[in-house]
Amino acid sequence: MNKKEIMLLDFGNVLATHRMESWFITPNFWNIIDKDQIDLEKFYQAMKKYNYYLSLRMTNEQEEFKCFSKFYASVFEEINYYITLRQLVAITSDWTFNDDKFLFYDNIKKELQHLCERYRLILLSDNWPSAERIMKNYDIYNKFIKIYISSVYGCEKRDGKFFDFPINEYDLKGNIFVDDNINNLEIAREKGLEPVLMDRTERNKDAKVKRITSLFDL
Repeated sequence: MNKKEIMLLDFGNVLATHRMESWFITPNFWNIIDKDQIDLEKFYQAMKKYNYYLSLRMTNEQEEFKCFSKFYASVFEEINYYITLRQLVAITSDWTFNDDKFLFYDNIKKELQHLCERYRLILLSDNWPSAERIMKNYDIYNKFIKIYISSVYGCEKRDGKFFDFPINEYDLKGNIFVDDNINNLEIAREKGLEPVLMDRTERNKDAKVKRITSLFDL
């Protein structure tokens, strides 16, 4: 195997998952907000409604804080739940500055080291600037030769254009791309990459694409 070959990896459900019941429920969320006073069905519907705030361009953690503050404020206004400024700042800070919002898989460092013996790695993730800090603090940032965060580039994988940045910069063709989202993998295939489905929870056993449950499988 050519050690210079490049492999692209997604972040969510490939390297890490959410620590709480949802990506945007922060570790201390229910210590700040009274869950018993929330209509959870309306709450999650409101999060979907205002999700567009999270697709805005954010190039640093200060911009991330502002966008997520608008997101959370809009969600609580939508469900008529009064949230104080102190609570809003606490939730948004918990999202932006709390490394524990992501839960890395137990063997992820070993899995990445396994891949690094054969490939140069690129991260291509629909994510936000704080993810880079978290990866540095978790000591996996240096496993990647380049990290592409969607919000920094102002586009997402579903747009197709996001793939063009690494493809053009590294002249990629036929390189492996690992993601947990089948739709993203179809776009990757159209872009000339080899799609591989990460299925750590084994919910997609019938998927019509190469499927793995661990990076060791590569």
